[in-house]
Parts: sequence; structure tokens; C-alpha cells
Amino acid sequence: MNNRLPKILFVLTLFFSFCSLQAQIERPNGISTKVLFIDNYTLDENRNLADFKLSNGIEFGYTRQLSKFLVLGVPFKAGLYNSPTDDNNKTFFGVDGVLKARYFKKSQLFNPYIMAGLGGRYINSDGLDFQIPAGVGVDIKIGPWGYISIQGEYRKSIQLETDNIEYGVGYTAYLGKKKAEEKPVEIEFTIEDRDEDGIVDSLDLCPDMAGIDSLQGCLDTDGDGIFDHEDLCVEVKGIEALKGCPATDTDGDGMLDFEDECPDLYGILKGCPDTDKDGVSDKDDKCPNTKGFNAFGCPGGNDSDGDGLVDSEDRCPYLKGPSLYLGCPDTDNDGINDGEDRCPSVAGSARNLGCPEVVLSNEERNILELAVSNVTFETGNNELTFESFDLLNKVANIIKRHPEYILNIDGHTDNVGDSDKNMKLSTERAKNCYLYLVSEGVNPINMRYQGFGETQPIHDNGSSYGRERNRRVEFNISYIPK
Repeated sequence: MNNRLPKILFVLTLFFSFCSLQAQIERPNGISTKVLFIDNYTLDENRNLADFKLSNGIEFGYTRQLSKFLVLGVPFKAGLYNSPTDDNNKTFFGVDGVLKARYFKKSQLFNPYIMAGLGGRYINSDGLDFQIPAGVGVDIKIGPWGYISIQGEYRKSIQLETDNIEYGVGYTAYLGKKKAEEKPVEIEFTIEDRDEDGIVDSLDLCPDMAGIDSLQGCLDTDGDGIFDHEDLCVEVKGIEALKGCPATDTDGDGMLDFEDECPDLYGILKGCPDTDKDGVSDKDDKCPNTKGFNAFGCPGGNDSDGDGLVDSEDRCPYLKGPSLYLGCPDTDNDGINDGEDRCPSVAGSARNLGCPEVVLSNEERNILELAVSNVTFETGNNELTFESFDLLNKVANIIKRHPEYILNIDGHTDNVGDSDKNMKLSTERAKNCYLYLVSEGVNPINMRYQGFGETQPIHDNGSSYGRERNRRVEFNISYIPK
């Protein structure tokens, strides 16, 4: 075999691996150590097992997480080599470049993998030997960033025909600081069409009034050459000097029709008659033949919004509404006046303060209730535990199925320690749940988070059970117009 081939393969493997080291993964770098058990054997002329000897070694290595499922390892090895063909104990030193393909993300408790690579080993008195290792293993998570590794591999010798099977048990720790949280990027859309007439605002002369393309987004209903938004007489042709109105006085009261509130009735009060001379024109006077002093021209108190209820009896004195709702409007006609309606533009129920009822299945409600006591954190900090991820994934699926709802994530603590620190901790825990759900594809606009510290206990903080119940994150779904 060409002796240059293994060297070229070894260099290419390391080059390909290190070219991928810029992957943006939290705490990607790690160190590892293993105890090795090496099974050396020889084959007879019929390729049957002739003899074997067991030896030991130790391994120290560098680990780099290249992606969620791919890991680069560079282990350095040393130990004894007991050759099956003689009784001399020999020492060896070696280095490998291997790639591990995991089945799950790094955060899983049990994570099986396969591995392969290229390595070099120097055996005392025998010389340099290149090998091709390939095998399987499993990583077992024992802490936030620590793993026990169990691995078995077959090592094919290229030069010295010293094939062997190697077993290893060790520990891997990922090092480094936690990656800084990235602030959400706010995207401003500069291409807008507020009036939805198909003409973007930058080219629309009337961006707040739907129009037609031939008039650059405006309308001219009466065809007098004056756009509707500047025309005081939209449906009657007029002149520019009178802002689109004609120079006529139909009722002959000295006030041109476009300024006359009663163009067909002779009058002196803005062009309208005032029969009882109380300063309220007949068209607005509910008592046109009796002088009055309120807004309706009738005796009694004031009615600022003109809805027929005097201000002293009107719950919304400056908003016109029917007497049925004590003078307040009900925009969405759901029987709840706008002053008490949390969703005034969407019909809802009184039980939900005027908003539509939240409709969830029993299974979905059980998941949200279960999350309160089973989404947990590492002791004394805001790091989510591994056991919380599966339940948070189910919460994420609920919100993605119901984009019309808002998820309120509320963090709470017990009363142990400083209240300001508890408030900060509860906010950070709620925020970490929010960020995890965003990473699982939930639209941030459908979520809000807030910390309440120790201010809203649900049990007595005087017992350990009560304090445990008070340390929680609640997931509440509501309907709030966006």
C-alpha cells in the first residue's frame, strides 16, 4: 500500500473537521478523559483467532460540538501494548481525529452515537502505525454540561497489521461561558399600504383613503377635479375657491350651500331655523317650540355627547351610547359596553370580560396545569432542568395550534431570601421558558412573560411543602386582541 495515502487521509480529515469549528453552539468546547481496555489479537493463516492479550491505557482529548448532532474529537492516547506474538511489554502513544454522529441533541439524558475517523499510533520498537477506528457508544448526562461516555471501537491497522478492539469508559465536560442572549430583532417594513388600495404609501397621494390607480390612490366622486379628501362637497361639483362646493344659496338666507347646515331651509343659526330662539337649531332641538338650556334645547342638565342622557345620568358622558347601556357604546354588540369590555371590537362573553372564550381540549388544559409543578429549574438559578423540555415542547404545540391566543408566562418564588432578588429570579425563569418556546417555533407575538417574585403565594410559606408549591411558573392562555 502507498505509505503516503494514510497521511493524506489523516490531514484531510483534520482539515475538514477544523473548518467547521465556527458553528454557533452554546459551550461547544469540551475536554474528555477515558480509561482504555485494549484487546490485541492475531489471526492464523486461515484468518481464525490465534491469540489475544488484554492491555490498558489512558486517554485525554479535546471535543468540539460542530452542530446539534455532530461532534469532533481529538483524543491523545498512551498505554501498554501486549503483543500476542511475543512476551515483551511495549508502550504506545497515539492521536486520533474522529467524528461522532449523535442520535439526539446534546441535552438528552441518554444519547447513543456512532463514530469513525483516522489515527496514528507509535509503538515502542515497532514504529509508526496508522489506524482507522470505527465504533459505537453512548453519552449519559450527569449534570448541565457533564457526561459519562461508554465506547467500543474496532481499530483497523494500515501498516503493522496490529488490529485491535478498544473499550473506553470516561467523562466529558463542556466548558465556557453561557452565550449572551440575543435581543429580538425588530423588523420595520417600509413598504406599506395603509388604505389597502393596492398602491404603496410612498406613491399614494391619499395613503389613508382607498382610491384608484389613475388618480394616484385618490378619489374624485363628483368629477370636479378636486380629490375627495379635500372636497367639502364630495357629491356635488364645485369650484376650487370654495373647496369643491358650488357658489349657490338655495334657501336665500345669505349662507352658501356648502357652509349651510340646512341648505334647503331659511335660517340664521348656521343657516338653520331656531324657532324657540334658545340657540339650538330646530334640527338638533328635541324641544323646538320650548326654550331650553341643555344640549337638546330642553329644560334640564347638560348632555355633552348628545345621546339623550344628561351627564349626571350618563356613565360615558363624552361617548354617545344608548340608554340600555347607561349612555355607553357597545361597538361589537356583545351586550357589554365599551367601558367594561376588554375586547371592544370583538364579540365575547361577560364571563371573559367581553373577550371570546378560550376553547381548549381537556388534554391541553391538563398539560398547562401539569407544567405549573413540573417545569423546574436548577437549584438557586434560572437554568431549566432536562426533565422540563418534554413538557415545554407540548406547551409549544398548544400555542402553535391556537395562534389566536396569548400565553402569559408568570414566574413566582417563595419568601426565602431577599425580595428584590426573588423578583429578579422569577422574571429570569419566566423569560427562560419564553426563550425556549421561541426556539421551538412559537411566534413571540403570541407570548408574554412576567415575574411576580414572592408577592402571589398560593400556599403558606411557613412549611417546606408550601414553599415548594409557591416556587412555580404558571402558563395561562387568554384571548387579547393583538
